[in-house]
Amino acid sequence: MPKDSTASVLLEGKNNLLRMRQEIPLTDAEAAAVDDGASALDSLLKRLANVPTPAGPTPLQLSDGATTASEAAD
Repeated sequence: MPKDSTASVLLEGKNNLLRMRQEIPLTDAEAAAVDDGASALDSLLKRLANVPTPAGPTPLQLSDGATTASEAAD
């Protein structure tokens, strides 16, 4: 399981793949490999969005502005 800090590296990797797809002439097989890589990174990022952080809330909850139960009790 990748660390939470890996999410930004995964996003950068996906952006690099998409840029490659647009800027470099690729064969059909190369384009398919780039597309598969981008899909794999999307899948991993979606799974990481539901993995709790050390503080408790998931990245998805944090991005939605949701609070943890301990914050709601304060």
